[in-house]
Amino acid sequence: PADLVLRLQDRQKRLQLIEASLSSSYDLLRGSLQLHWSQLSVFPDYFDAWGAAAVWNLDIGPAKDALAELEGYSLLEWDASIERYHLHPLARDFALTRLTDDEHEAALRRHAFHYWQVLSQANELYLSGGDGVIQGLQLFDREWSNIQAGHTWAVDNAERNDEAAQLCIDYPEAGHHFLDLRLHPHERIRWQDLALVAAQKLKDRQSEGFALNKLGIAWNQLGEARRAIEYYEQALAIAREVGDRCGEGTALGNLGIAWNQLSEAR
Repeated sequence: PADLVLRLQDRQKRLQLIEASLSSSYDLLRGSLQLHWSQLSVFPDYFDAWGAAAVWNLDIGPAKDALAELEGYSLLEWDASIERYHLHPLARDFALTRLTDDEHEAALRRHAFHYWQVLSQANELYLSGGDGVIQGLQLFDREWSNIQAGHTWAVDNAERNDEAAQLCIDYPEAGHHFLDLRLHPHERIRWQDLALVAAQKLKDRQSEGFALNKLGIAWNQLGEARRAIEYYEQALAIAREVGDRCGEGTALGNLGIAWNQLSEAR
């Protein structure tokens, strides 16, 4: 057993151990189902039928049929208690080796765009008030691992891909209520720094101002009021430059809070 554990800790050795058992099931799948199963390797954890449909670029009906067939081949696990699917980690390693680089990249891209939309949906629920607040938080928490994975794809590709750079902006803008509640300020600073760089790359001044305001808030929560003021002043200048009166009001309000914390009430 100790020797087996050591072998399983190495990814290549894991693949050698599972190759024979999974290859026989994989070879029974028709061509399109082989690709579909392999594409599920982009999910870091549990997922629902809508997520699979997005990654496969299918309507929900055919996607559910494909998922049922894969479950029938014991290549996919279903957790009835949470009504979500799951690839065993060893199966995920194997499935990933069956994708070409282009197929893998296309699946990752569709995954990233889908979970930005999920994050936007959670935000709409949250802002609707009442029961929507809890529903939005539950959706965010349920899909957090997928949201993180989608954001990571955007970050990894932002420099060479304008679509990915836009997602670096869109993810924190859509989810800023949840990030404020769920993430430590240092982690929020990382997300907003990446959004700021992407906004500057795309010359999106309004999004640049939004990121600067959120950076100021995070630094202020860390007790760095003077550093926060530097970000707020940059955000204020941008808001006035582009005629964003709402952004201007936000920056002024944030400046007032920061100066008051420094005992500069006037």
